[in-house]
Amino acid sequence: QLQRAAQAHAAEGGRAAANTSDTPSTGASSVGGDVLRRVTPAGREGSGQLITWGGKTYVMGILNITPDSFSDGGRFLASTPESDTGPSEAASQHASTAGAVDIGLVVAAARRMVAEGADILDIGGQSTRPGSARISAELECARVVPVIKALAADHELQAAGTLISVDTYQAAVAHAAVESGAHIVNDVSGGTMDGQMLSMVAKLGVPYVLMHMRGDPSNMQSVQHTTYPDGVVRGVAAEMSDAAHRAMGAGIPA
Repeated sequence: QLQRAAQAHAAEGGRAAANTSDTPSTGASSVGGDVLRRVTPAGREGSGQLITWGGKTYVMGILNITPDSFSDGGRFLASTPESDTGPSEAASQHASTAGAVDIGLVVAAARRMVAEGADILDIGGQSTRPGSARISAELECARVVPVIKALAADHELQAAGTLISVDTYQAAVAHAAVESGAHIVNDVSGGTMDGQMLSMVAKLGVPYVLMHMRGDPSNMQSVQHTTYPDGVVRGVAAEMSDAAHRAMGAGIPA
């Protein structure tokens, strides 16, 4: 909600300007000094975590709990040696089980990222690189939920105020992740790959990172999905605007 302090500040001739309605919103504004700042509660109601906009640039560290992501795929698998060219076939098969992830390695990597300046840790359990195959929500949950629980319970990360994001386009995974301690849902599809995602995020009441993608990883690089008659910037902007309006229409506040 926009705090009444903002109305008082404006009435006193302050330089801040904002919509001072009492309409509830995920994004709220509060007065800091002589400027109005916008804040977004992160996580479930009562978590106490806030994202303050306009004051700093937030750094997100990426932790992929997968055997096949293009950057760190296979890095956190337990006792599965990799070749110089990437995860082995055995590692990929091993990652299909819930016990494949070495939680200690993930927590250690998370602590290093936070020590190096990361504010948010983004946890992904499914590769969305071009050509990747979709996996079930059950397998994705088996990969990310134990990791999110461990990170949410880690005292060093808690002391640093670290936010946890789940990188998923599946509503069931988003639900399980937030229930396990994630503060943010990061959806590469912008709600297009699971018809329940937008309503789920609205129900969860957490911040939603809405990204742009055409098609799915199996065809995202096709001519159909990479042709923009009016230019890439204008085309992506228009499609992002439409996606944002769909999200708001589903109950996710701007």
